[in-house]
Amino acid sequence: MATNKKRLCVIGCGTYGSYLISRLVTLADEYAYDIVVLEVGNEVTKNEQEIGFESVSPNSKASKDGRYFGFGGTSTRWGGQVLFYDNRDATDEVWGKIVEINQKYEHHVVKHLLGDVPKIKEPQNIKAGIWLKYQKRNIFKYIPKQKKHQLNIISCARVTRFVFEGSKLKTVCYQKEGEIEQDLEADVFYLTAGAIESCRLLLEVKEQYSFGSWSDLGKNFGDHLSVELFKVKNTKPILEKEDFVPYFYKGNLITKRLLVSAKNGRSGFAHVVINKDVQFFSALKKMLFGKQEVRLNFFELLRGLEFMLRLGLNVVFFKKLYAHRNNWSVQLDIEQAFPNANSIRLADETDRFGQRIPVIDWQKSPEDQAVILELKEYLGQYLHAQKIPFESVYHENSGVDKVEDAYHPVGFIRFGIDDKAVLNEYGKVKGTENLYHFSTAMFPSAKSINPTAAVFCFIEHHLQSIYTRFSNR
Repeated sequence: MATNKKRLCVIGCGTYGSYLISRLVTLADEYAYDIVVLEVGNEVTKNEQEIGFESVSPNSKASKDGRYFGFGGTSTRWGGQVLFYDNRDATDEVWGKIVEINQKYEHHVVKHLLGDVPKIKEPQNIKAGIWLKYQKRNIFKYIPKQKKHQLNIISCARVTRFVFEGSKLKTVCYQKEGEIEQDLEADVFYLTAGAIESCRLLLEVKEQYSFGSWSDLGKNFGDHLSVELFKVKNTKPILEKEDFVPYFYKGNLITKRLLVSAKNGRSGFAHVVINKDVQFFSALKKMLFGKQEVRLNFFELLRGLEFMLRLGLNVVFFKKLYAHRNNWSVQLDIEQAFPNANSIRLADETDRFGQRIPVIDWQKSPEDQAVILELKEYLGQYLHAQKIPFESVYHENSGVDKVEDAYHPVGFIRFGIDDKAVLNEYGKVKGTENLYHFSTAMFPSAKSINPTAAVFCFIEHHLQSIYTRFSNR
């Protein structure tokens, strides 16, 4: 390596690390730096247990079912929905900045992921999202093949320690299973190991260096509360003259969601879930997105063939999916309050690498329950006004398990303008000179979208702000 080149170290090559790397490699020639990547996995995607991680989480499955490791990370199981925050989410000064950054870089992200796709026209209370094509949802694949030779990827390497000199991170220590610990020095470090693992590592730093003792690091763990409210039968999923059946545009799937807000300001969305009771369709989703093995009996396969024929005809002739027998469900996804009493902390117990285990203290609060019931009543009245018959399926004693395995952990490594915020708007960890973090945990709450692409906007914002810092000086 040339001595005049700066070294960048990316810790984690999952969803956000892969996006960051895919943008950095296009700038490496111009701005003279080398990129070293530390990834705990490899080409094979693994869940928490398979990779050898552990966590304690009595009420949330975010760590067990919501995170994956390896090149591309969770994006290999991600549905691939591209959505952004907009003015309807701008409820205070911090959210105003989040919306500003999303609006400024939305086009850059869409162009990078999809090419030039025009903005979909949206009524005031409806938000549209674009799903990446199935074969393109793994973000690691967006790293240009001709640029991968510029990367030094160290796989199957778990980060064990950070070594600081004052406020500057000098060295990251990592270990491969069965081998001795090794050191890696760099000029700039990007912590993109996923929301939960990144928080665990930062909590270790906090204990060792008293770093961030002033901050909200690990506090205010939030997520979307996802519940099925109603079932509708023999009625087309049309709300306010808008067809909510997903349709195709230039090969990409467009979906719609109805924006909702509680009296206390909590926001979220209601969306139509089609074919939930079609076993063949559910099995197909599990195979494609969950990589799960499924079994169907002979009669289920026969019914599945009929369904697939109807689905295929709809896609070919109408460029849209098919809602079997016009049966569908209404699902509510609502943000949790910020601030809240949920948190991530370190247990005394360690895993097989000798690393402290994260404990996720998360629960559905009485206020959460009240908001769900309030919006259930509102949406019930809304369906009545639309003359749509429905059956209520959500009850007050319903559990906290998600209807779909979509986890959006937020709040505990948050960006903000107050003294307790962990990050600034460029992703820099406050109190450090050269450590940056990107994940959904940087948002105070989840608001009205699946926030993955919104994080990509912050990566773009960061890169534009620091290009000249990597030039030779």
